[in-house]
Amino acid sequence: MSRFRNVAVACATVLVTLVCVSVVPASAMSSASVASSPLTEAKLASSDARQLRRDVASSLGKYLTTYGDRFTSRETTKLEELKARADRQLGFVVLATNRLRWSIANGSSRAQVAAAGTAAQTTHKRARATAEASFDQARAIVEPKLSLIERIRALSDYNSMMDRFDALGDQLAAITKQYQ
Repeated sequence: MSRFRNVAVACATVLVTLVCVSVVPASAMSSASVASSPLTEAKLASSDARQLRRDVASSLGKYLTTYGDRFTSRETTKLEELKARADRQLGFVVLATNRLRWSIANGSSRAQVAAAGTAAQTTHKRARATAEASFDQARAIVEPKLSLIERIRALSDYNSMMDRFDALGDQLAAITKQYQ
């Protein structure tokens, strides 16, 4: 029975991942392919960062609202702390992408734009590492309290957000490369 369950989980995870991979990167790619100038690309990256921050906050808030009654007050407090940490880190990413956009829009020197791009990439990498660590902590709290389908849905949401986050990192790298 346990072997069957493991196979079922693996199949469901693969199916959900395939659906997410086929939908999310296509939308990220379409916005990147429209970009024709570094300023346009920087505006898209800035917009994508803001939208990702809103979507992550909304998704985490939805999970706390939907499943909050399953957690102890200590677990809820920890999950709210993790949500605040994610929002703070994404806020730093938004600020860094805005600085990059601003430096391009105001005709800063190539060196200044490259420095802003490098700073944005560094901020992005730090935020990604924090997101992974936070996910591991949240998963330890949440996973035992969710059904199989709820866990698959939560993992799918996480993978979708991380795909978008990685696409943003790719955008920042492409912009920065043009100024190095």
